[in-house]
Amino acid sequence: MKTAYQMGRAWLVFGMFLLLSGCGDASTEDVERTAPVWLPPSAQTFIAFPPSPAGLATVWGTLEEGPHATFMDINAESEIPGHFHSNTVHAIIVSGTMNIPAPPDSVDVPDRITGDYGMAPGGVPHMMNCVSTEDCLLLIHQQEAFDIAIDLSQANTDDSAEFKTFDGLAFAPEFGGIAEFGPLIGDYRTGGHGTMVTLPEGAQIPPHTLSAEARGFVLQGTLEVPMPSGQAATPSLPIGSFFLIPEGQDYSVRCRDGSDCVYYLMQDAAFAIGPS
Repeated sequence: MKTAYQMGRAWLVFGMFLLLSGCGDASTEDVERTAPVWLPPSAQTFIAFPPSPAGLATVWGTLEEGPHATFMDINAESEIPGHFHSNTVHAIIVSGTMNIPAPPDSVDVPDRITGDYGMAPGGVPHMMNCVSTEDCLLLIHQQEAFDIAIDLSQANTDDSAEFKTFDGLAFAPEFGGIAEFGPLIGDYRTGGHGTMVTLPEGAQIPPHTLSAEARGFVLQGTLEVPMPSGQAATPSLPIGSFFLIPEGQDYSVRCRDGSDCVYYLMQDAAFAIGPS
């Protein structure tokens, strides 16, 4: 007879099947790539897969095919049991406190907070525990399709997960010191990258264009990203928001009063200022 724990894990897989079958409505796959995108949390659709304590909202790409970028909301003080994914997954803590044993039987695992990062190569097993009293929000992104498997006897034991802390990143001033860039994946100066950007309260990055599409995810504070840069009415982008800056689009970034801002910036090419 299966234990309640085993049955819960089986339901997790069934719920994931249902989620992947219906997640297309939450994707921006059909959005014209030459059009700016602003997607605050209020405009996102999270799809739950009970009894798992999580829901997913894909904000860019397609979860079932990849590439994709997806927010994962995990209930407070809950656990996603040991599992692995076929393809490498990158995860960034947006809010809440997470504990991520990799492999699942790891001990003395440090807690992860906003801006901290984890990467699990395909097949590497891990657990995901939201240990805070409020829900945890993660950003996950992959180059390939998202899936989940729980038969840990098939897991990859040759590779291991990698973790980085936000405080451990090497930030460098950009835009004359207005903002700071902290490389997380790759190097934004030379090629495709994932980079943390910090912007002080009330500061504004001046208008410019980029030579390659950029995708942004708000981790702290509230941003305004007018596209074009002179746009009068600009959506407010609080924590958990997504925005897309098309190649060649004139734009600027402002951190609204109330808190310093942090956002995660992804590009498939180097961060290069294009013609204005």
